[in-house]
Amino acid sequence: MTDQLKPIPEIDRPSVEQFQRDIYFNAQPVVMRGIAIDLEPVRAASQSPEALNAWLKGAVGQRDVGIMAAKSAADSTFHYEDDLIDVNFDRDTMDFGAFIDAIMAPVEGDTSSLYLQGTEASNLSEGLRSALRLPYAPASSEPSVWMGNKTTAQTHFDLSQNIALVISGQRRFTLFPPEQVANLYMSPVETAPCGTPISMARLDRPDFLKHPRFREALEHAVVADLEPGDAIFIPYMWWHQVQASGPLNMLVNYWWNEYDDFGSPMFAMLHAVMTVRDMPPAMRSAWKAMFDHFVFGGDDDGGARSMDHMPIQSRGGLGPISPNMRPHLWRGIASGIAPHLAPPGSKPR
Repeated sequence: MTDQLKPIPEIDRPSVEQFQRDIYFNAQPVVMRGIAIDLEPVRAASQSPEALNAWLKGAVGQRDVGIMAAKSAADSTFHYEDDLIDVNFDRDTMDFGAFIDAIMAPVEGDTSSLYLQGTEASNLSEGLRSALRLPYAPASSEPSVWMGNKTTAQTHFDLSQNIALVISGQRRFTLFPPEQVANLYMSPVETAPCGTPISMARLDRPDFLKHPRFREALEHAVVADLEPGDAIFIPYMWWHQVQASGPLNMLVNYWWNEYDDFGSPMFAMLHAVMTVRDMPPAMRSAWKAMFDHFVFGGDDDGGARSMDHMPIQSRGGLGPISPNMRPHLWRGIASGIAPHLAPPGSKPR
């Protein structure tokens, strides 16, 4: 399904300043070719998978890691089982060196996919962490390691900015803009197989009877193939599927969110689902007007200027939020939620 999609724009070895000025603030995906060809593990990978194997074992040593193993060799996409309840993989632990040897073995008909999911490099070794530093990402962004044989991370989104860098092997990235959420058939938040909501529509075997709007999503999809040393910038909440191939496939990514201290909007959405969505239409419409005015407002400032008719000191939680106000507002929200956390039939104090 990905061969006919539009390509993601590319820039050859942009400078850090060019990334910050022309890529990051534009909030569109861009492939950055060759930005990490000088990293030590990329240089090792350019020699051979065996050279990277030896380099990684030397950098990490003996250490148990959590891995995911597909239940069936016929399906390399980490997803739900057909019952949409259980997942199609098992979790286990392996020695890091044994894991590398296992994913370097030839993938045959009865070989299941093995996957090391998003493990911070600092949890493997400080030497690896130091070798994976990338000036394009903020210093606070810790590199996370993803490794496997033939694997596919199902279409999902992250509440972060993301630079994903290929160390070894090849990766195909297929991206959808956040506005396509209605056409991607999102999974429940709480039972997402790998910790973040996924699309229930699969690129490898789309079912347009079950997911007819997925055709529209594909009209807006973009795709790119990355080689070692290449990276891609994935903006906040862009959906992405990642297909890995090649022996000893390794990717490192760098997440960051300058607004993390605000709290997760996902909890705000779930709260709104519980308190607003099931109201009668007239009541729901009244709250839509409130949200549109105070939360979304204009494109330039959201709803931050919606209380300009009041003196600055009297605007409360609907006006601009200072860092000092946030703890006070969070306590007020927690107090409002507390009665709903009491056991059924009990009377909260």
